[in-house]
Amino acid sequence: MKRRLFTLLLLALPLGIAEAQEAHITATGVVVSAPGNEPIIAANVVVTGTPSIGAVTDANGRFSVKVPAGTKSLTVSSLGYTSQQVPVKPGEIRVTLNEDDRVLDQIVVVAYGQQKKSSLTGAATNVKASSLATAKVESVDKALSGKVAGLRVSSQTGTPGAAGTIQIRGVGSINGTTEPLYVVDGVPITVGNYGIGGLSGSTLSTINSEDIESISVLKDAASAALYGSRAANGVVLITTKQGRQGKTRFTLNASTGFARTATNSYELMNAGEHFDYTREAFINRYLLQQDALLPTGANYSRRAELRENYASTLTDKVLAESKEVFVNSRTTRTDWRKELLGGTGRLNDLSLSASGGTEALRYFASLGYNDAKGVTPYGSFKRYSGALNVDNKATKWLDLAFKGQVSYTRNEGSQDNSVQRDAVYLTHPVLLTFVSRPSEAKYNADGSLNTNVSPMTKGDSPISRLSPDSYLTEVGTLRGTGNASAQIRFTDFLSFKTTNAIEYTLLKGFQYTSPLTSDGARQNGTGQRLSNELVVKTTSNVLSFDKDFAEHHVDALAGVEAQSFDQLRTEIAVNQYATTKLKELGNAQFNDGDAQHYGSFLLSYLGRVNYNYDGRYFAGLSLSNDISSKLGRNNRSGIFYSLSAAWRFGRESFLKGNEFLTDAKLRASYGTNGNLPDAKYSWRSLYAFGGSYGTEPAIALSQLANLDLGWEKSRSVNIGLDLTFARRFSLSFEYFDKHTTDLLMAVPVSYNYAVDTRQGNSGELSNKGFEAELHATDLLSSKSLRWDLDFSLTKIRSRVESLPNGDIINGPKSLYIYRPGQDVYSFYLPTWLGVDPTTGLGRFLIDPTKPAEPSNITYKYDDAGRAPTKSAYPKVYGGLTNTLSWKGFTLNALVTYQFGGHLLEGSSHYVKGDGRRLGALNQVKELVGDYWTPTNTGASNPLPIFNNPFNSGEWSTRTIYSTDFIRLKELSLSYSLPKAVTETLRLSSLRLSLTANNLFYLYAATKDKELEVPINGFRALDVPSLRTISFGLNVGF
Repeated sequence: MKRRLFTLLLLALPLGIAEAQEAHITATGVVVSAPGNEPIIAANVVVTGTPSIGAVTDANGRFSVKVPAGTKSLTVSSLGYTSQQVPVKPGEIRVTLNEDDRVLDQIVVVAYGQQKKSSLTGAATNVKASSLATAKVESVDKALSGKVAGLRVSSQTGTPGAAGTIQIRGVGSINGTTEPLYVVDGVPITVGNYGIGGLSGSTLSTINSEDIESISVLKDAASAALYGSRAANGVVLITTKQGRQGKTRFTLNASTGFARTATNSYELMNAGEHFDYTREAFINRYLLQQDALLPTGANYSRRAELRENYASTLTDKVLAESKEVFVNSRTTRTDWRKELLGGTGRLNDLSLSASGGTEALRYFASLGYNDAKGVTPYGSFKRYSGALNVDNKATKWLDLAFKGQVSYTRNEGSQDNSVQRDAVYLTHPVLLTFVSRPSEAKYNADGSLNTNVSPMTKGDSPISRLSPDSYLTEVGTLRGTGNASAQIRFTDFLSFKTTNAIEYTLLKGFQYTSPLTSDGARQNGTGQRLSNELVVKTTSNVLSFDKDFAEHHVDALAGVEAQSFDQLRTEIAVNQYATTKLKELGNAQFNDGDAQHYGSFLLSYLGRVNYNYDGRYFAGLSLSNDISSKLGRNNRSGIFYSLSAAWRFGRESFLKGNEFLTDAKLRASYGTNGNLPDAKYSWRSLYAFGGSYGTEPAIALSQLANLDLGWEKSRSVNIGLDLTFARRFSLSFEYFDKHTTDLLMAVPVSYNYAVDTRQGNSGELSNKGFEAELHATDLLSSKSLRWDLDFSLTKIRSRVESLPNGDIINGPKSLYIYRPGQDVYSFYLPTWLGVDPTTGLGRFLIDPTKPAEPSNITYKYDDAGRAPTKSAYPKVYGGLTNTLSWKGFTLNALVTYQFGGHLLEGSSHYVKGDGRRLGALNQVKELVGDYWTPTNTGASNPLPIFNNPFNSGEWSTRTIYSTDFIRLKELSLSYSLPKAVTETLRLSSLRLSLTANNLFYLYAATKDKELEVPINGFRALDVPSLRTISFGLNVGF
């Protein structure tokens, strides 16, 4: 009997196996993103309704999963994308997931962690790496332009690698920094311009943008309060890429392109135009000498007669033979703007990364190379970079991570003017353009450089003055960061994380002036080496709690963070070179040396509690206690806090099932932040060495101590409304009011102290405004064509509220005034009344507070009174991005705009001086046909007078220009090859792209000028922004 049963079992076994085989099938496919058709790694693919059966996509976005026979659909999901159900079918299943970064459930990096956007009670904006990729810039801060409401980006110069600036929600200080705090992978970093002698260098340009996963911008106190004294100007959180589970996936990014100046800035007269202008200037100088130019002159009634008589004798031959003229011929032999500013720059960028790993160990590694040649002769920027991020799940309760970056950048070329001096060196290409005669040829007949081009270069050719063999300025920056962290999970809701980091920056600069140059000949050559070494050590230790209690959710953290800063700056200068063939300092005699050592520390105790009920009602409390050595001994500790709340009324029953308003949230927050002094020892008594008393050395007091020196304090109110319509349109409104008190200022003291001021806290600023953001996805609802739109708008006013001792007037030539009730960076200038159509002379108000009556008008600039006038900072700015995707093609266009701001053209009094410096400088093209003559009395510019004594070309409201513009900032077209092609090539992806930046102005209130100026509106004499066009290749394998 048993044998029969055993036999029956053996016979039934194949049938059971067959039935089991028929009960399951294998579904295979690939998951890609839209737009871009990029493989999505680690996407979840599960049986709909049975999440326990599923798989994860590999490095190529592919999956293979056994599912029960009869399974109708799979649910595919990935962080940052909208989940999708797809039918199970024979063959490969291709799944395209749409980005979900515009709905309230997006994950946003915040201070010391991450949060769902739906739970945010503060103001924070996230920018993904794909949005940064279209900006082909060497510094990541410049890539944010137009992409974040409330954030304004400006670049002070178009020189490759030069420093840029960012402001978040206006101007938070007069004398302190206005830049935000930058945090990379959870660690605050040191940023700033540590360049030398007119060649700036931004530490942000050392970061390869291809290594960045996302950027979060924290704009209000609720978002940034945990950073306390460092967050008054906002916080920029940079998260670098991490490895993902799966086999190693390599990505190669390569691009090459060219650059030209984006505007026709600094267009100058040709030889004939300058010759005619000089002739008019000579005639008018003669009339002035004959007392026939002013209406009060004795011979004014004979002006026309005297003019005609003198003009008949001032032939071209007579004028050309004058020793005073700048050009002695009408023949233009060289366009010096084209030679010195009109070159074609080159852009090359190469990046290779590898990413992969297992569940226990994931890694991301990259190498990068960037090479940018400027539009000026010999100017260049190079960057070599590497990154390594490793995440290790050591045990079930311990996670380890290491994030490291190293880079070396090198700037070489002429000195820039990022420090915004009124004057620059005669080795600057823009100034050399001004001082070079268009009537002179570039080369002599024998092929040598013409050294008679300019009376100001003293026998040097402008070309040789830019050559590194004659004048060399270079800066090399080595920067390395290491960040090691360990996270211990005690339970599923309680964890502890320690992060310890070191940042090392070594900047080395070298300047050389050859003995063969006119400048170097006086000292037989000069050389200088500068070393600037910075070491920043950070330790952060945070205990986190995150738990659900039925419909209640609480997350909290408490921690301590400490940061030390150490800087050593050394400088050696030499002269008297023994040979012209070797530039190193050892070949010359020691002339001077200096060394400066600085140090500071910051200790922060921090805590945060967030609560939400049922995902509808949210509340948050943050607290930070900071102690800084930069402040007075009696006032080093400060407490900063924030209170916030939100109501997600989109989840209330009265909106349940509403297909029009699909989500909505109201937010409000109030909090405080601080701002530290830039200097390390503002509170100490300092002494100056090197003075003398008779024949004895002397020490003198240079700074008076203030033991009570404290933070600048900001109080911020933020009210926000987030609305989502039809699951595709996300609209956010923000009202903000930031009030800054205890401004860091030089406060007057008694002269008995031998100094007239000391650092103190006094004065108030306010920044009030409104922001709006609109994000729209898949506007056309088309299967083949997708249209996404992003729009940002900021309206703001930054104003001085109070000052301790009346007006503050500062800047080059006392350019700015700070007065209660006035906008920050208000220009303080004489009032220009235009050209007198009768005399041709420029007119100014004597007393700007009184009407423009004859008794209150003067032709003399020096008699004109000053008054606050227009302000530099724009009142409205933002951006509009449109993205169109069709099959494998993606077209992206970013338009930026701003209104209500103004600039002052710093070079105007040189090249628009109405004849003041006509014998040494060329003049701007805009004067041609628009200066006063007896037959052109309606001109906008006065008559020229050689060596004009009226100084009508000096800075006034005449030299203030509107910076209103609408600009096509970025335009890119890319094409991702079909999968069939890439598989044939044994690649996972292949994308070609064409990208252009700063293409043109769609609208410009002021023509032929670069209107994206620094925060203070001062358009320094410098290389304008560049228009770049590049071709790119992205390969995944």
